[in-house]
Formats: sequence, C-alpha cells, structure tokens
Amino acid sequence: MNRFGTYEGNKPVQNPAEREPVRTEAVREEAPRAEVVYKRMRYRNTVPDGRMLVFMTGFCLGMVFFYLSGGIKGNGDFIRGLFSIDSFSEIKNFLVNKGGLLEYIFGVRFGQLIFVLLCATSTVGGVLAYGLLGWCGFELALLVFAAVYQYGVLGLLLSVLLFLPHGIFYAFALLLVFRKAWKANKGAVSGNGKRRRGLPARLVEARNFLIILGIFFLGILSETYINPEILKRLALLF
Repeated sequence: MNRFGTYEGNKPVQNPAEREPVRTEAVREEAPRAEVVYKRMRYRNTVPDGRMLVFMTGFCLGMVFFYLSGGIKGNGDFIRGLFSIDSFSEIKNFLVNKGGLLEYIFGVRFGQLIFVLLCATSTVGGVLAYGLLGWCGFELALLVFAAVYQYGVLGLLLSVLLFLPHGIFYAFALLLVFRKAWKANKGAVSGNGKRRRGLPARLVEARNFLIILGIFFLGILSETYINPEILKRLALLF
C-alpha cells in the first residue's frame, strides 16, 4: 500500500486536481483562438479584396465595350474621339501656362471631390463607393486599350504615365473618403479606434478631413507641375 501511496499516481488526482482543470481549460480556450486566427489569415490571403474585384470587373467590362464598339476592328473614329493622342508628339514643343492650368485643374478636381464627399455621406455610400470603383476601372480600360491600339507598347507606357504621380494621391484620397464603407477594412478601423479613445469623434473626423484635403491638394500640384514634365519627356519617343 505504501508503494502505491508513494507512487505518484494518486497525488496528481488528489492534490493537483485543482490545477489540472486550469491547464485543460487554458488549452481549450487557446486552441480555438489559434484556429480562428489561422482561418482569418488564410481567408485574407486566398480571397481577393472586394474593392479589387469590383475594379477589375469594371476594367473587364470596359475591355468588352471597347471590342464591341469596333476599336479592334478598325473603327478609328471611336478611338480618336475617346482618346485624342494623334497630336501627342507636339507636346514636347508645347508651353504650358502653369497658372491657368492650376486654376483649371483645381476647378475640375474640386468639383469631383465635392461629388465624392456627397456620395460618402449618402445613405447608400457603400453602393456608390463600389460603383465609383467600377466606373474608374471601366474608363481606365478604355484609355489603356485605345492607347495600345494606336501605339502598342508605347501606348501602354503612355496610359500609365498619364496618371502619375497625381493618380496615386487621388486614389489614396478616395480610399480615405470611403474608409467607413469598405467592409474589408473593418478590422483596421476597429484597431485604430482603440488608439483614438481619448479623442472626440468630431476632432477625429475633422483631422481625417484635413488629411484628405492635404492629399487632394498634393495631387493637384503634382498634376499641374510634375505630370506635364513627364509627358514632355515621353513625347520625345513619339
């Protein structure tokens, strides 16, 4: 009996009995959490972002529309009316009035910004956000295929440089305006919310609005002073 008593078979059942459930409960709680985290990471890595899907859907629709409109079959009138680049080589000798160009671009882009802000504050802001992304993809497809149809590889380079670097600022501003509508970014929004506990909601919104305006004005300045110089350098290849 002493041997069985000294053998550590009953002791973990009597004395550490209270410790074992704690260990088993800890394992039971941590295991599902690890599985959930792994599933979420795998889901994010395997499933494309909904915004990218909508944008690519619009891009594909633009490609189909370009084909059905006769762009590939030789309807040059449609291409010239859509994307007039016949006189693109003349840009290298063109003198740009920076002041007038800045005024023009500011008027156009500021009107677009007001429209986007109205869409974001609408009750159907999420639908409008994805609709704008799809429309951007549709227009981009028309411009890209029109340029490639006329100039080949140089047309592809032209279609890319037309949106640099101001397109980056405008795209980032668009994402910030509709940040609440993107369902894919709920985790990022909740994580930032923890850091902003000490700030009132109005101050946070005012700060975000100022950030959007700053990025927007950077896009206007880059479109006025940087993009024309890039296009002039590119025009030397035509």
